[in-house]
Amino acid sequence: MEKPEKFNVVTQYHVEVLKNFLNDFQLQNTFITINVSEEFKYQQLILKRLSVITNALNSLYQQDFHITDNKYAIKFCNLLSKNQLILAQYLIHNNNFIVYLTKKVLTLWLLLISNEKPIIDNINIEETQKQLLKKICDLYNDKLKDVVSSVTIESVLEIFHSVMKDFRHRLSEAIDEDVGNILSQHACRRLLNVLNEWFKMEHITDASNNLIIVSTLIVILDIKKLEIYEAEIAKDSYLIQIFLSILERVDSKIESICGLLCCGYLPAVRKVLDILHYTVRSTSDIDMTFTILTSMRDYTGKILAAFEAQELNGYLMFDNDHTEFFDRQRNNNKVVSDVSINIECTKKLIDIYMEVYTTIMKIFTENDISLIDISADIKLRTLMNILTFSNDLLQKNENLVEYLLNWYTNNDSDLTSFMLNFVRLELTFREFKKKLINFDGESHIKSVMECVSLQMSHLLNHFTSHDFFLRFLISTGFNHSILLDFIISNETNFLEFLLKYCKYLEQDISRFSIICKKFDEKHSEMENCAERVLGVFNDLIQLIQSLMEKNLFPYNATSLIKRLKKVESCLKEIMYSKDSN
Repeated sequence: MEKPEKFNVVTQYHVEVLKNFLNDFQLQNTFITINVSEEFKYQQLILKRLSVITNALNSLYQQDFHITDNKYAIKFCNLLSKNQLILAQYLIHNNNFIVYLTKKVLTLWLLLISNEKPIIDNINIEETQKQLLKKICDLYNDKLKDVVSSVTIESVLEIFHSVMKDFRHRLSEAIDEDVGNILSQHACRRLLNVLNEWFKMEHITDASNNLIIVSTLIVILDIKKLEIYEAEIAKDSYLIQIFLSILERVDSKIESICGLLCCGYLPAVRKVLDILHYTVRSTSDIDMTFTILTSMRDYTGKILAAFEAQELNGYLMFDNDHTEFFDRQRNNNKVVSDVSINIECTKKLIDIYMEVYTTIMKIFTENDISLIDISADIKLRTLMNILTFSNDLLQKNENLVEYLLNWYTNNDSDLTSFMLNFVRLELTFREFKKKLINFDGESHIKSVMECVSLQMSHLLNHFTSHDFFLRFLISTGFNHSILLDFIISNETNFLEFLLKYCKYLEQDISRFSIICKKFDEKHSEMENCAERVLGVFNDLIQLIQSLMEKNLFPYNATSLIKRLKKVESCLKEIMYSKDSN
């Protein structure tokens, strides 16, 4: 049969190619061929047929038509569903290109039967997904016993990653009535069950194969990312039990995952930091939080030991060639340091520190402290170690505000997230201090709280959210139109930051005035700092009101204007006080 000119629909040609591919399958002859030339030709034929099958599945997955409207599509899917386990065997082929294409085919097939298209006749979607995922996981576990090549393991883990990523995407876009269908039909439901029963996470501490480490960490990160949708998953009583079970298994390995921070392989380090960040954002467990904090302390200590503080700061500047800097230090070709880091890792490390201290303070602020069971000695030691090296860094470097903003200014989303996290940290500290002042409980708990308070106080003596916001305004040239662009953009969380910062500013207007005076003295471009900030807020309020009157603003900004006007009033009081003096 002739090959069709276009691949935008499934034709009889695709069905015949799939039939021939399956009919020719003989496992013993596929992987062991006597004649090298014949083996090469046969592998080329396999690749050609897999490419055709891939194109057919792409066509089905991307087109808007229903599968039931195309008789060849129905034949193709029925044939594939009955023989999918044969196809899965190609994941252990000795030709990496065949393994890669097989991975692509299986991924597309799982996503196709997970989406909202009508259920194909004669295909039990749930059983089909379950059998295939179990088979893939079995191949993964068999390969783990003797890791000669990591291609099969990496491909299996990439299939798992694609399924969970698609699941998150569908949940993020679903309306309430669609959630039930997604939870019941999507392959991720069966995948979580398979992972819970069969997935081996013990190998994450084996640093002998970087591809296995990174791929495994990606799957673990996918599981952590699903926590955001726990409320949606909870609508399925069976699925939420499975999810919480596998989540518990992941959390039980956090200490082992932390150990990979010093594996010396930068892609793995970045995934570890992502996992820790998601974990600390979702946990309310004090011991888990301190486990992460301790690992951050050890990792940071090794970084500082590998480079003197001043030299490290030089490497972190964007005006030189060291944006991506040290990845395992060497001396005469010998590894002398097992730490790996770059700018993105540094930013993530800072984010985790902020999140950890915010979480710790929230645990003490929002819970009955008498019910918090902590072993204070180890936690105090960790906190004091961090206090010691952070004090040293802060005292030696007067320009840390500029350093920090330089690291973040190449990405608007990262910059606004950093400023948001910092103002959250300060707002949480305010409530924490109130709790500490009135605390009359056990002395060992109070010692931990006082140490946290000391760390925060020392940090805020060097810079605050005011410093970062003022430097941000300098970078915009005090242009209120740029602030408006940030506010209406859905690519950053600047609106959330601005609302929280306004609340923070209202309660800290006297310190803001002091910092403005310091900026006037230090920066020539910041003359009359407080007055220029007032001008920005005044112009921003007028512009938003004007756009709202013309129905040109994308949402109702009444609460935003109210908050901005409160800040405007506070700033006017500063100006009035300054003039009267």
